Amino acid sequence: MNPRISCGCRKINRDEAGIMLHLIIEDLRRLECPNLFYLKFDGYLHYLSCYLMASVNDKPAQALIQNMGEPTALYGWQTIKTSKNGHVQFFSVQRNQQYQLRTNDEYVNACKELEQAQSKGRKRKVSMEDEKDISKGSKGSCELSTRTYFGRGSSFLCDSLHKLFYGLGKRVLHLWFSFDDKNEPWSMFYKTDQIQNLLSNFRYPSTTSRISRTINKYNHFKANEI
Repeated sequence: MNPRISCGCRKINRDEAGIMLHLIIEDLRRLECPNLFYLKFDGYLHYLSCYLMASVNDKPAQALIQNMGEPTALYGWQTIKTSKNGHVQFFSVQRNQQYQLRTNDEYVNACKELEQAQSKGRKRKVSMEDEKDISKGSKGSCELSTRTYFGRGSSFLCDSLHKLFYGLGKRVLHLWFSFDDKNEPWSMFYKTDQIQNLLSNFRYPSTTSRISRTINKYNHFKANEI
């Protein structure tokens, strides 16, 4: 499979991502076709197929691939903060409540529902808010879901770097080094300079793309700095 790399001064938009994704889809389609492979363990040729089962991405990349709204948009993710002093919108479920997973069939049904709403209301155009509610944030079909075993919702796995290590790691750093917790028994606020001096003795490999900033800038750390 040929790698697809985008180099530039800005994040690619949906149209550009679609071009790259189309090329990847073509590679995946060819991999699904049975091909002869020599297996060393038994010394025979076998017809094998390769299938894409899952994908792990950060939320902006997942929104592009899944063809959904941005993570901070309506239906993008669980929480939405509209402003510093604004409200938070979330979608909660009960412990034993059955909830509907995002699938490509759900998107097809949403499109049909939207068409019906528009045909019934030709005299009154369907509002943008109504379209958002009907489409549930979908911008279009997810091309990866055309692959045999790939689901639009279930095949996107947890991004442990950002959701686990970044979230948990940043919370721990805040507890250790924040001014607000400086008098708590777990705080290392008064040892910040000492710890930073120890960390400054580390020498990173030349291939390191981002070297960690000083501890007092932990609020601005990226996931790979933690």
